[in-house]
Amino acid sequence: MTRGGGCRLKIELWDFDGNQRHADYSSFSIESAENLYRLRVSGYSGNAGDYLSYNNGHPFSTEDSDNDTHGRNCATAFGGTQGWWFGACSSSFLNGVWMRQSTGYQHGIIWHNWKQSREPLKETKMKLRCD
Repeated sequence: MTRGGGCRLKIELWDFDGNQRHADYSSFSIESAENLYRLRVSGYSGNAGDYLSYNNGHPFSTEDSDNDTHGRNCATAFGGTQGWWFGACSSSFLNGVWMRQSTGYQHGIIWHNWKQSREPLKETKMKLRCD
């Protein structure tokens, strides 16, 4: 999907109080399966904080394909089996399990410093635009 280049990403985030924030990236791509779907992202702007760039260059990890740099599988450590681009776990986890109240540190849908990794988000949207 991003093979041709020229892709931009817009992430929209909502909390349970109805507040909305966004993170825009002027450059976004995902590498091939041979490269473990490694994330390439840069050019942040927005009001949510830049918590996807932390994962830049990291491969995609899942329950059955632990590609993160942490001593445990980050895809399963935070309350689910969903995949994401983890380094030594993450400062963002938009594939987390939907929950109104966190059951532990970084459980749920996380965008780190907006909600301090302890309050999950209600809703997110990731919008991709490629030229």
